[in-house]
Amino acid sequence: MKKLTPNNQFELRKIDGESVHLSGEGEAIIPKNVLPKGAKVGDKFVLNVLDPESEAEKGQATAREILNEILKPKE
Repeated sequence: MKKLTPNNQFELRKIDGESVHLSGEGEAIIPKNVLPKGAKVGDKFVLNVLDPESEAEKGQATAREILNEILKPKE
């Protein structure tokens, strides 16, 4: 199986109980509850694979940018 990288596009190929099978540049089996309600076979999705640390760092960077914009002296 090909290693998943962020922003791979996948197509929903099969719904199997509480799991769904996706295929695209690679294959993935994920819980059904992470997809939007009403997702059906043939729908396409972008699957982002992130680790918790990266996600936390991204949130902190966004918060810093917002605070810097708010606190920036007016010219």
